[in-house]
Amino acid sequence: MSTPHLASLVLAASFAATPGASAAAGPACFELSPLRNQLGETYYDVDIPRSQLPALPAELNDLARNIAGRWQGESVGFDCRGTEGNPRQVRRDAVIEATIADTAAAGLVIDVTRENPDQRVTTQDRVVLFDPDMLLSFQVAGPYRAVGSQRFRQATAEGLSLMRQTDATIELRDHRLTLNLHYFVNGVFVGQDTWDLSRP
Repeated sequence: MSTPHLASLVLAASFAATPGASAAAGPACFELSPLRNQLGETYYDVDIPRSQLPALPAELNDLARNIAGRWQGESVGFDCRGTEGNPRQVRRDAVIEATIADTAAAGLVIDVTRENPDQRVTTQDRVVLFDPDMLLSFQVAGPYRAVGSQRFRQATAEGLSLMRQTDATIELRDHRLTLNLHYFVNGVFVGQDTWDLSRP
């Protein structure tokens, strides 16, 4: 799943980094996000003036400096398929190489290469966490950990639009970096990734 931008921070769940990537427990497939439940129909209102959005705390730049540079490891995740009444998880794993910028003024920027050894497919992407233009709230930040969520509206080929939301937890512990991502479309949980990375 390619997520060029990520969006609106409400979860502050504890997430511990452990050696060896494993998919962290998340919502059930097609379950409504806590943010969607909390905001109701205002969940779809993304036209909020920048002046009304919270400023990124200085601690996020401290985190960026602590984790800047190259990382490598693995990603374990899945996509939700099927229907709400009959959901199933389709596993999606990859070998990860990531480069993280040393500032978070425009969000935490991660350039990532994913390789699926089984399918021999390699993809490159830029992930932006905690984008200040998409951030609705920011509950946790520090020099080694940040928790948040962001959302953005994406146009479709049919002339419609989707609301994409990503809840993110990133943590540096014992020289390992763990990133946990939960994905929602129109407020419904559709998949997740957990990255477990170390310095090359």
